[in-house]
Amino acid sequence: MENISDRIALFAKEKGLSIRAIEQQIGCSNGVLARCVSKGTDISSSWVSKIVETFKDLSPNWLLVGEGPMFRSFSQASSSQEAPTAPTDPYIYRLLERKDEENKALIRENGRLEERISNLEAELKEYKKYEDYTYEDVDMYKEMVAEPASTEKSSSHKPRRAAYATAHYGNDDMGFEEVK
Repeated sequence: MENISDRIALFAKEKGLSIRAIEQQIGCSNGVLARCVSKGTDISSSWVSKIVETFKDLSPNWLLVGEGPMFRSFSQASSSQEAPTAPTDPYIYRLLERKDEENKALIRENGRLEERISNLEAELKEYKKYEDYTYEDVDMYKEMVAEPASTEKSSSHKPRRAAYATAHYGNDDMGFEEVK
């Protein structure tokens, strides 16, 4: 095998996986590894790292330089992944406590911001109801509502009101009572 992309193809074949399945498991976009494998080009080190992290039985040495067996033995895999030890230094404990407090504060702030976003989205939804109106529509509505009631004027506004309502509501009922 000449390069990492060739070894990834061999690994996929050996595991019975498609290249797309590997891409999905490591979280990369469709075709990222497939293009490298088909063209025989190098792969980003971040993806190589993800492959090694995801497929615990794959030997990193074999993948990177082509030496040794393709698969790690169980003793090899477990010895290289020792459990992290708990910090014993009081300074580290204080740092961890401070970090936890900051995380809690940030989580509370996120909650407040999510609530604010929700309120703003509701407000925007309410405003969007009126986005098709023009200033002329608003002025016409103000005239119809604000003019003093007299028989001639209210009857002269009926056709304008009906046209306005039909244009915006699909019928001639605007949802408010006639001014008399």
